[in-house]
Amino acid sequence: MANAFPCPNPICTHQFGSAELQTAAQLLCPKCGFRMQGKVKAAPVSAKPAVAPAATATNPCPNPTCTYQFNIAELQTTAQLLCPKCGFRMQGKAAPKPAASVKLEIAPSATAIAAPTIAKVAVAMPISTPAEPGAAIFAAVVSPPSAAPEALATETVAGPPTGPAIRSFFNPDNEAGALVRTSTVKKKFRWLRILMLVFAFGFAACIVIVAIGMVYLGLKSQKAFLGAGEDNEEITHIVYVRDTKGGQEKAYQLVLGKKEWSVDTEIGPRFGASSAWKNNTYDVWFAVVVKDYGVVKPRDAEMLRVAIDKLEGHFEALELGAKAEPVKANNLFMQKLPFKGQVKAGNWLGECYMFFNNGIAYWLFVSSPDWERVEEFAGFLTQKNLGVLSERRGWHEQPPPTETFTSANIKVSVTVPKGVWEKHNAKDEDENGELLLLGRYQKEKDNRKNALMLIYTHEKKDNLKDALKGVREYLDKKLKNENENYRLVHAVELAKGDSVEGKLEDVGDRRGQLVDVKLQINDEPKRYILLAVIREPDIVYAIQCSCPWESRHIWRQEFLEVLRSVRVRKD
Repeated sequence: MANAFPCPNPICTHQFGSAELQTAAQLLCPKCGFRMQGKVKAAPVSAKPAVAPAATATNPCPNPTCTYQFNIAELQTTAQLLCPKCGFRMQGKAAPKPAASVKLEIAPSATAIAAPTIAKVAVAMPISTPAEPGAAIFAAVVSPPSAAPEALATETVAGPPTGPAIRSFFNPDNEAGALVRTSTVKKKFRWLRILMLVFAFGFAACIVIVAIGMVYLGLKSQKAFLGAGEDNEEITHIVYVRDTKGGQEKAYQLVLGKKEWSVDTEIGPRFGASSAWKNNTYDVWFAVVVKDYGVVKPRDAEMLRVAIDKLEGHFEALELGAKAEPVKANNLFMQKLPFKGQVKAGNWLGECYMFFNNGIAYWLFVSSPDWERVEEFAGFLTQKNLGVLSERRGWHEQPPPTETFTSANIKVSVTVPKGVWEKHNAKDEDENGELLLLGRYQKEKDNRKNALMLIYTHEKKDNLKDALKGVREYLDKKLKNENENYRLVHAVELAKGDSVEGKLEDVGDRRGQLVDVKLQINDEPKRYILLAVIREPDIVYAIQCSCPWESRHIWRQEFLEVLRSVRVRKD
């Protein structure tokens, strides 16, 4: 364009027309905002005092965030204005003049041209935008009118804004105003707080994991016994017993998991059990034996004899606990007897629970190679899953038939179950004998399992301890005369905590002293002997009960029941 004059900003591409230069005292580049002096001289500054700002006619900057006030005269004489405070562009009231072919002349010095009150022009880094690729973008900062005229200067912005922020800052149609950046303070990283949070979370997680583990193990153990689970149905088994009249009557019920338990066809017949089961997960089995006694309650010795007979019929090398221990489970009083035996060279451990209810006797056998499994499953059975059923309301016990035997001097008598004991001549056993009873094994005629009870007199002693010591020395001397290898020792495995002097207990209607001893040949036990003494004013009565060592569990309970029935007549 021949009559055009380029914008003095070296990076701007706008062309001013010659007419604009000839008719305007000051021009504003509509593209980059650069101000320049035209050829029309500026009106001289009046020497009159400055008018108060309140009286000057002003127009506020259209940017709602800016407080700058434009002079009305500027609006009337300028086609386009740039806010010196926020950079907002607005349209003036003066119409732009058409360009004319006028040769551009520039004053040789700054004094020839009335310089505007522009202190600095900040030149932004050129940034290409989609609308104008390669076009430069600038921002101008206008100094207040009171500043002294200075030469034009440029300053490069170190870090130009990018992206949408550029458009917001330089776009005159954006009413939001100039881009304002706020600085953020980086917070200090607190390691101690992080460590505390990690520790608290870890501790809580450990507690939750332990609790879940305990619940899981408990449910798993119970599931192994009951077979509880969504995929395993619980089955209630009602078991009947044949009564004394030949009929069928409910005896007990079992609640078992269908998939966890199966019928044991080997254990059942061996024990003569009404039901026998084996676990499908663990190597555990149990069997229940029942027997109807009608209106008679079986003696503890009778219950124990049945249990031992069942165990001996199944196990080899059977070992029994020292004695049956009383326990209470599911509101029933029971006797518990631990046992150990072998089956096909495999060691098995177990417990037998014996109890009685309304004329029916029960024997529960639980066995496993693992002692912990025995205790675990025995607990489940006796406490929860074996329920006693009885339809004999108002059942009353009647005493079993008994018979009484009296000593030769008619001063001592004993009452025993009928059919168990037979009376013999006491003088054949001892020269001081007064009463001799021979106990017959009930299941079969086997003299190796028979027992003997002998009551004889002994010399007077001052107290029971001395009386028991004297009787023991007398027996030891008598046995030595029969065989020099006989030894009489204290049976500590039967009476734990008792000394060789025995313990003080009631013997019938008298206070007596008891001790458990065993007869050995070398170190091998042969017979079990229960010694008891009763001291009278003029004499001591000794009661000697003995049986084979292997049958001690059956007969010891029988001996204790006989001793409770002893009566000494007063002269």
